[in-house]
Amino acid sequence: MAGLTATHENAPQKSGFAPHAKKHGLAIIFPDTSPRNIENYKPVDIGADSWKVGYGAGFYCDATSEPWSKNFNMYTYITEELPHIVESFFPVQKGVRSILGHSMGGNGSLMIAARNPDKYKSVSAFAPICNPTSKESAFAFEAISRYFANNPEAAQNFDSSIQVRKAAKIPNGLIDFGTHDEYKQILQPQALIDAIGEAGHKNVQFRW
Repeated sequence: MAGLTATHENAPQKSGFAPHAKKHGLAIIFPDTSPRNIENYKPVDIGADSWKVGYGAGFYCDATSEPWSKNFNMYTYITEELPHIVESFFPVQKGVRSILGHSMGGNGSLMIAARNPDKYKSVSAFAPICNPTSKESAFAFEAISRYFANNPEAAQNFDSSIQVRKAAKIPNGLIDFGTHDEYKQILQPQALIDAIGEAGHKNVQFRW
């Protein structure tokens, strides 16, 4: 799953997955990062930071506030609708899947795996947004605060650090972070490191 401003096309172009997927017989599915082309879609005034909210910034959550709640239901799409479509129309082994993502998608993959540990064999994240409900999360807080303006507590269901800490178990995981990532401070990796440690998820590796 891709990050902010990306589409379903970015990851296959930039990742280099294809030859490795072919070698190991894997089907790689690249979902979009938000709904698109919604008729009469008129988001509220989101000012200069519009790229952080709306199209390209679905945060893989099910929004509860209008106008987002009608269409911004990426969590349900990723966990229910998309697997059903793929397994119905493509020659894949049903129920055998992993989930991975970068940045916004990294938060999404970890959060989804923590909430649905029996659906995935493994989870991976590269430079994930680790604590999107925190006011310090400059990439995420604007969107999250709007998508859940009427129910801030519901936003915690889509925060990877919170869900990893709450999870009784989680699939085998690998999280990669660059030691010199210029966005490290606002991605807040320490929140996720603490969550993994406090929950005792020894099968999840956090690698610098």
